[in-house]
Amino acid sequence: MAANAKVADARDDNERARLLQSVAQSWIPGDGDAAVATRQLADAARAGDGAALKRAVGRADEIASRSACNAAPGSPSINGRIPPVVIQRIVRREFGRFKLCYENGLRKDRTIAGKVATKFVIDGTGHVATAEEAGSDSTLPEDVRACIVDSFRNLEFPMPEGGIVTVVYPLIFSKGD
Repeated sequence: MAANAKVADARDDNERARLLQSVAQSWIPGDGDAAVATRQLADAARAGDGAALKRAVGRADEIASRSACNAAPGSPSINGRIPPVVIQRIVRREFGRFKLCYENGLRKDRTIAGKVATKFVIDGTGHVATAEEAGSDSTLPEDVRACIVDSFRNLEFPMPEGGIVTVVYPLIFSKGD
């Protein structure tokens, strides 16, 4: 489910604010509107100001709906001893770097979309030792796919129990409205 859909299904403004803050973290750094909306959400949540929170949620909703693309991590397949939920949390936290690869590709060709699976190995220290494309069902050009794979190489994970972990992680990209 895309982040915007999760936000729309939220039960109340506090839950929507929490979800929108996580969506905002994946926006491209330096995006003025997104940065302002993120600060407004954080300030309103800290102050406990219900009216300010409603305004900030509305502004963040508007910005999220204008996003240049819809991008969602798929379900990883994992061998080894790092819980899948930990790997998903780290990939989602760093999702902005993958989205940036896709959005750079969109600037050249507005029709690109699809899924890219990346196979990577987490070594005994938690660093990504190797990363390679493990399949693609997409119109994504080589430079976008390479950027996505390179971005996995820079992730850091907790030290796995008992050796190395091999992960195949699909990412799905589609142009926003």
